[in-house]
Formats: sequence, C-alpha cells, structure tokens
Amino acid sequence: MFSGQDKEGLRPLYTQVATDAMHYSKDEYDRPKCHPETCKAIIEEIIDWAENDNINNPFMWVNGPVGSGKSTIARTIAELLANDPKYTGLFAASFFFRRTAPGRNNPSRLVATIAYQLTKNVPKLKRRIAVALTKEPFIFTLSYEEQMAKLVAGPLMDANNRSRMSLLPNFEALLDLIAGLLLQLIYHPSIVEYGNERHRRLVIIDGLDECGGVEDQIKVLQIFVKAVKTVNFPLFFLIASRRELGIQMFFNEDRMNLISRRLALDNEQYRRDEDIESFLISEFRNIKTNHPSASSIHHDWPGQPKIKLLIQKASGQFLYANTVMTFIKSPKARPMAQLELILGQGHSTKHTPFTAMDELYIRIFESAFGSDSSDICARALEILSFLILRGNGSILEIGDVEHYFNYEEGDVQICLNDLHSIINVPLPGGSIIEQPPSSALHIYHTSLRDFLLDKKRAKRFFIDAVHCHISLAKRCIDHISCSFNPKLRTENSAIQFLQDHVAFDAVFDSVNQPPMIDLPAIVKWAEGNETFQFFWLYGSVSTERSIVARSVTQMLQSRGVIAATFSFSKSDPTRKDASQLIATIAYQFCRVIPAVKSAVAAWIANDPCIFSRSLPAQLEALVIHPLSAAIQSAALADEESTPSHLVVLDSLDECEHKDLVLELLSVMVQGAKLPYIKFLIVSGREIDIQNTFNEAIVGPCSERFSLDDQIYRNLKNQAQEVLYQRVLDTVRQYSALNAIYDPGHLDGQRYTHGTQTQVLERILGWAGGRDMQYPIFWMYGPPGSGKSTIMAQVAATLIEQDKLAASHFFSRIDFGTAFVPTICYQLARNITAFRAPLAAAIEKDPAVFSKSVRAQFEALIAKPLVQLSDKGSLLGKIIMIDAVDECGNSEAQLEILSIIVSACQSPDFPLSFLVSGRPEYALMSFFNREAANSITLHYNLNTDAQEVDRDIEMYLRSRFEDIRQNHPAISSSLTNWPSDSVIELLVRKASGQFIYASSVMKFIENARQNPVDQLDRILGLKSQGNEAPLASLDALYSHLLLSVHDWESVAPVFKFLLRNFQAPKPSTLSDAATSLNLELEEMQAILSDLHSIMYVPPANQPDEEIRLYHASFADFLRDQSRAGPFYIDMED
Repeated sequence: MFSGQDKEGLRPLYTQVATDAMHYSKDEYDRPKCHPETCKAIIEEIIDWAENDNINNPFMWVNGPVGSGKSTIARTIAELLANDPKYTGLFAASFFFRRTAPGRNNPSRLVATIAYQLTKNVPKLKRRIAVALTKEPFIFTLSYEEQMAKLVAGPLMDANNRSRMSLLPNFEALLDLIAGLLLQLIYHPSIVEYGNERHRRLVIIDGLDECGGVEDQIKVLQIFVKAVKTVNFPLFFLIASRRELGIQMFFNEDRMNLISRRLALDNEQYRRDEDIESFLISEFRNIKTNHPSASSIHHDWPGQPKIKLLIQKASGQFLYANTVMTFIKSPKARPMAQLELILGQGHSTKHTPFTAMDELYIRIFESAFGSDSSDICARALEILSFLILRGNGSILEIGDVEHYFNYEEGDVQICLNDLHSIINVPLPGGSIIEQPPSSALHIYHTSLRDFLLDKKRAKRFFIDAVHCHISLAKRCIDHISCSFNPKLRTENSAIQFLQDHVAFDAVFDSVNQPPMIDLPAIVKWAEGNETFQFFWLYGSVSTERSIVARSVTQMLQSRGVIAATFSFSKSDPTRKDASQLIATIAYQFCRVIPAVKSAVAAWIANDPCIFSRSLPAQLEALVIHPLSAAIQSAALADEESTPSHLVVLDSLDECEHKDLVLELLSVMVQGAKLPYIKFLIVSGREIDIQNTFNEAIVGPCSERFSLDDQIYRNLKNQAQEVLYQRVLDTVRQYSALNAIYDPGHLDGQRYTHGTQTQVLERILGWAGGRDMQYPIFWMYGPPGSGKSTIMAQVAATLIEQDKLAASHFFSRIDFGTAFVPTICYQLARNITAFRAPLAAAIEKDPAVFSKSVRAQFEALIAKPLVQLSDKGSLLGKIIMIDAVDECGNSEAQLEILSIIVSACQSPDFPLSFLVSGRPEYALMSFFNREAANSITLHYNLNTDAQEVDRDIEMYLRSRFEDIRQNHPAISSSLTNWPSDSVIELLVRKASGQFIYASSVMKFIENARQNPVDQLDRILGLKSQGNEAPLASLDALYSHLLLSVHDWESVAPVFKFLLRNFQAPKPSTLSDAATSLNLELEEMQAILSDLHSIMYVPPANQPDEEIRLYHASFADFLRDQSRAGPFYIDMED
C-alpha cells in the first residue's frame, strides 16, 4: 500500500511539475482537438504504431509546417489513449512545450512532469519514485539524464523486474491482474496475455521546437534515446514538432532511422484538404444553427465556391481554418459580413481576423532574427519577396536563387536556417523527410504571402510589393542583357522575368514518339503556303479534343514545325484565363529560336511593364515582332529553309475570358503579312466561338475540321493506342522487369510432374473460386521448401487459364521501390480497360513515381481498378508475390503487405493476391493479426513431412532417369543406378528441402564429370576435391545467418542443439535456457531472427521442443569448409 510517509516523499516532486504542460490541464484541455470527421487516417496510423510497432520503432516523429495541426493531433491522441477503455494501460504521460510559457519553454520541468503522471497512471511506481526522491533530495539540481535515470527509468525497471521475479502475486496484485484481464476481454478481446506489449506505455511530447534552443531540443531527444536502449524499457515516445533543421538532422541519423517512424502531416496521402473541408462544413452548420443571427442566414450559405476558396487559402493549414472560423462565428458580428472580410470582399472594421496567425508569424520571425536588421534579415526578406512575387514558374532550386541574387553558395540556407517551419528549405545532400517537391524552395502556406504583403500585419517584416517588383525587374533585365555570356546560367535565369509569367502546366509535354494520327488536311495547312491563317479543330467533349491536339502537335513537330502551345483549363488558376497566354507562347519560341530570345529580351528591357499591358500589345511585342525580326535575320534569310511556326490554343472553351482571346484573333489576322505564324484553335462548338469563325474578318482566313465526323472515329483508336503505349513505356521505366514471372524463375529447379500436388490443388482451387471469402492466399515454408518452384508452376497454370493479372518475384537485391510500377505495368498490358484510368492518373500527377509505395498503389492501381465499369470480368484474376521475405527489410515487407490487406478490405477491389515467403516472425505476426487473418487463407508447406518426402523422392527419380537417358558418361547397363537405399538416404538428408535435392542433382548431372563419381562424392565415398556440391544451399544458409545481429549469443544455442540433435529425448526451450543460463525471454530475443530455419516455442510454452527444421543445416554448421565464420566447433 501507498503510505502517508510515501506521500510526503513525493512532495518535492509536486513543486517541480509543469501542471499546465499536461494534456488534461486547463490550458491544454480547452485548446482545439481533431474534429470527429477529420484526421482519421493520421490517427489510425499512430494508433496502429502504438499498438503494434512500438518495440521495433520506439519513436514516431509527427512533423509538419506551422499550422498543420501537430498539437491538435497530439492532444487528440493523448485524450483518446488516456480515456478510452479499450486502450487501458497504453498511455503514460504527456508534455506540451510552449515558447511563451515559463516552465514549458525549456526541459527543466520535463522529467518531473513525466514522473508525476507515471505515479497517476502506474500506481505501483508511487512508492519507488518516493524512495528515489528520499535517497536523492537534490535530484532536481542534477543533469536531465540523472533525473530520467533515477525518477523514471529506475523505478520502471525495478517494477518490471519484481513483476518477473514474483511467481505468486499477493492477493491485491492478483485482484488487479484479474480486473485488468476482464477489462481487456470486455474492451479489447484480442489482448489477453499478461506481460505483452500493452505493458509498454506511450509518452507524448508536443512542440519540441518550442523547447529552448536547438541544444535543448537535441538534449531532450538524447535523453529519451539513451533510455530506450535499456533492455525491456517499457516506454515509447511520440514526438511532435515543426521540421526545424536541428531536429531534422537528428532524426536523419542512421541510428534514428533504425528505431523511428516518421509521419509528415503535409504528405498528400492524408488528404488534409478533405479534412479541412469537413471541418469548415461542420462549423458553418453550427453557425447556421446556434449563432444569435442564425435566423437571418440563408440555408445555402456560404456555398461550395466560397468553401473551396477558403480551402485553397488554408493550403493544408488547420490553424488558418480554425482562426477563420473563430473570427466568423463571433457572436458580436454577423457571420456573413465576417466571411466577406476574410475573403477580402467586405469593408474593413476594427476586428482583425488573423490575430492568432499574425502573432505566430511575428514570433517565428522574431525568433529567427530578433531585433536584428542586419544583412541576413534583409537577405531573408529579399529571398521571400522573390518566392512570393515570382508567380507560378518552374520548380525553384536553391542554386537558382543564389545565382539570381549573386549570392555565394550556401548563403540561402544560412539566411533561411531558422525558417524551416514556414519555408521548405532542402537540406544539404537531401533529406528522407517527405517535403514535396523535395528539392524545391517554396513557402508552405499562402497565408504567409498575405501576412508579409500587409504592412499593418507584418510590421517591420513587411515586403513592399511595388518596390520589390521594380527591384526584381531591374535584376531580371541585368540578367537578360548578359544572357549569352557562357559563364552564366542560360534560359532559366536569363529570362526569369518572362518565365515568372509562364503557365508551365499549359505547355504540352514534349515526347519523342511516332505521330499518333495522320490528318493530311492539317499537315497541308501547317506546312504549305495556304492562305488560311487559322485552323479550327472542334468537337464535343467526348471526342477527347486534347488528346487529338497533342497528337497533331507532336506529328507536326516531328516534321520540323516549331510549335508553341497553351492548354486552357477552368480547374487550374494559371490556365483558366488568358493572363499568362502570351508570355507562355513567347517563352516557348525563345527556347528554340535564339534570335527570338534576343528580341524578346530587348523588348522587356525597354518595357519592363509589358505584362501589365493588354493582350494585343503583348502579342505584338513578344510574339509577332520577335518572330518577324528572327525571319528577317541573316540566320533565317533563306525562305526555302524557313520552318513553319505554329501556335496551338487547346480547350479555348474552358477559358473564363475567352472573349479577350477571340478579340485577339482579329489582331492575329492583321499579322497575316507574317506568313510563318499559324494558329490551331481547339475547342467545343460554343456559339461565341462559332460566331467569331463565321464573321467577315476571321472567317475567310480560317479552315475548320469537326472531330465528331466519321473520320475521327477511325483515328481515335489509333491515337489512344499510341497514347497508351507511351503510358506503358513510362511505367516500364520504373518497373523491375526481371521480377516478372518467366520460365527462368525455375532456375534449374524445374517442376517435376506429379510432385507437390496437394499444395497445387489447394492454390488452384482457391484461384478457381473455392474460397472466395479469402482474397489473400498466404503460402509459407522454411528455406528451400520449394516455394518459388511452386509459385512458378502456379503462374504458368494461371497464364493458361487467363487468370494471372500480374506477378512480382522478389530477390535479395529488391527493396520494393519498383513493386507498384511492376504490377501496374503488367495490369496495363493484360487488362485493356485499365489503360485509360491509368493514363489519366499519370497525367494528373506525373510525379507519382517519386511518392511512397502506398501513395503509388492508391493512385496507380487501387483507384484505376475501382473506376472500371466492368470489374466483374476481373474477379478471379490473381496478383502473385513470391518471396516477400526477400524484399528489403521487414519495414518494407510489412508496408507492402499492409497495402495489400487495405486494398482487399475494400469490396470494390476486384483482384486477389497469392503471397509466398518464409515464416519470418514479422510476417507471421502480421498475418495473424485480425485485419489480415480474417481475409487470408494460410497454407504451411512444412505440415505434411511424408507428402514432401514423397515429392522429393519422385523428383530425384525423375532427374536420375534423365541422367541415365542423356548423360554421355553413363553406360546403358546402369539401369538400376542408383539403388533405392541411396535415394532413400538422399531423401532423409534433404529433410523436406527441395533446394537440397536440386543442389545435389545439379552437382551430379555436370556434363564434364562422371555422375556415378559425383554421387559418391555427395555420399562421402569419394573426396570432393575443390568442388562444392552444395554451393547454392550453403549460400542460402550463409545469407540467413548474416542477418543475425548477435552471432556470439546465437552460436552457443546452436552448439547445444547440435549436441542433442539425435538424442532420444528432444530438447525443450526450457532445457536450452537452463543449460545456457538464460531467461526464456532472452532466449526468444536471441533467436528472433532465425524462425525460418528453426522452431522456437513461445515463452509461455517452455516445455515444447526447440529444433532445427533441416538436418542439412546441422551438417552445414559442423563443416568448417562450408560454414566459414559460422562453423560450430563441437570439440571446443
């Protein structure tokens, strides 16, 4: 019991606790938590880690830019684990750092606060912590490491050790145990073992970046890392912070890679925009119900367009969304007027909607620069002005900025070193943290732009847009004027000012492919001296006009026509109007015609405000005039060699202000004196476009072609086929083609007819629909049991039955990065209907192949398959995955399996999976979990030893028959060679291993040796000389043992097993532990990497036999010439 003396002993602890840093404190409890409809995927991933992966990865770093919801998620997780009965015993403590709160802005009260919460959540620690305080009364003057060791680690380890030593718990402890087990059975039936992972508890640390300086932050992490290195240390840690440089570099260290998981909140897979939309809709619904002025609010308010605009402004920033809704729902104002203020459409009032945002940004800048007005601060604002005002240009590298401002290499990173929470600043040498795009320099949130451009909000950090535009324009002109200096960077920097106004997404992708279609009328018009300056290609949406436009452009480019393209899109802010049209066209001509580039540069130098002028003025200055100058120059004087110049305007009907573009057509007609510019207009049949092409000015200068005509129907299939071929070629580049099934996968282990019939019948029966409730078939067996041979035979059969959708045969050098493209490539080849949604997915996100395996699977396989109209035709088709245990490390293996299980849990996913592998601990644990087990059919190849022996005997007899028939050194008289007793001996030596039998037969059938002598060498009747008959088997065993982390601890266990290998009484786990003076748990830990070659009973079944699966492994360990460094000397 906890005595009054013990309570008095804890009194010094109470004075050191930061009471408002705990999640249930008044300060934290009233702060926002995740809305019930948001952050579901994130919370599920964290809970899954906390329940299932906290031993291998005792750290999870939840990271993201400012305002991304890190604290909200940490707060939600803390309350969920602390209060939900089904997570009883999982929560230990929490600490929420705050830069502005004394006692919470440094580590001084961290250990005491954790220790205090442990006394509440783990009552048996009260006395132990009180004793520790009594023994060391000045403990809070010691280092943080000493505090952690004496107040947290020491009491925890003492409690755990005493629990293990106590075989018969006292009555009170027994009642506690029974009550705990009853709670677990009621709330979490899957957890019934006493002493399992549930006794590991989570510590949540939020806002680590707000803890003192970098040294304090790293010190906190080092304290925790040192603690988890202690054997059986029962705490694990969730760390939430911004991606500050020091914290990033700490988690990027090799040692942290091995023991931590990362969760980047700005990763696209978490769909933060959808979460923000759910939050906004819910908040607006509450306003319309509960606000004092609710009766005057229309039921449709605010409308989807305004919600979408708020989502766009939030840029994934929950802080922005929460700040906005707090302002709008103020009871002292009308919500509709407040919303108009937010959107910049209302009249200013004394209310300031972004006070919280402004304070946050000011605090970040003050922390970075303080009162400093030096060159570093000025340069940082100069760089920010460039990032904010440059428009929607190409990806911006750090080197581009340093060149643009004439900085020294590394200056940008120095200037922005303390702004990682609001700006993506790539680390030197790259970072494993996901920061899309990883190498680009950009601000995270549009709210920062609004803040910096508002003098009242940004104060001394204000960026004067007009002044900066002038400064940047002058610098651009300086670059343009020397753009042909070979010592300088070329186009990307030389005409940066022009590039800043280019809509790059509007430019057709350049491809080196044969022409997609052949339209003679367009070829004749584009290449000839036709009087028609315009060609109008029109049709309904179903005609896939953009595909045709791209095909036509590609075809003409292949014939020497110089084309500039612009594809309008009402869903893209940079392409929904014509504001960037002329700059985009001019930029493309600049890239391929040096004389045009020179003329454009000169014009911009004379008129830096050109992009503020009308579209006709821009067209005249940046397209017509430069091309005229280029044609008249000496380089293009010869008309015979002058190429045609084409401007392609695609999807004109999607332009919001197409009236401005149509007005341009009249200006273009005036440029008809320029015979080498022609315009291909692609659109629908909108009446205003039709009227323009029918009017007196444009009509006589135009030709037209309807895509709805019969001729297009004849061309469409050809165009799509070439497009799909391009998609296949793209996916092929990222695929591991050698992982796809082909007969070579048998690699000499050819299938012998009549063998392995039981497993083949079971798999093919499942594939035929016998067990439709199980979309996953998991076949496992020890090394050498013939898994890959079986998989290859199944693949051959499924191909004959037209049921093989795709396959991936893993090897030891395959880390799984090409898994999704490899499967995707085969699906596109084998399933015609899959190609269209796949092409759309790649076009929507060309960078998808650089994303995580899960994001690739979702975008390239799951969504396209679900979109198919005839999914029923795919039922029964199989994706095969062989040797999943050889894929990279266990983390990569489990990620792929987790993706497969998630897909199969969806009723809309039409395919099934056949997976094979060794019975590694991590894999078996995964498939035994409820989520996987409920949809998986398990098959153990090692269950029927007699069946396997019969198959091996049949295999050996078949191969010996081949040798007798075909080997040149065998006499026809040897009809009875080898004898039945020899075959029986080989079967016994194989111990169920097909790889042993295969290795033996490869050695015997060597065409340069006598098979009889080779067999005698196998049997030990003749010297083997320099030959290695079991080289492939030895390589397999060596590979398995190389993965063992502590060979010196494993070797004595093997020596014990070898001594008792053929003993009449089998050795139990308890026998081995007693003989080696080890605890049962220690034995299991030592042998955790060897489950594929030996049977290790659970710790709660110590009287079960511990054994090697194969006699050949015992032979290997005893033979120094074969085992090498793994040789077990039985004489020692």
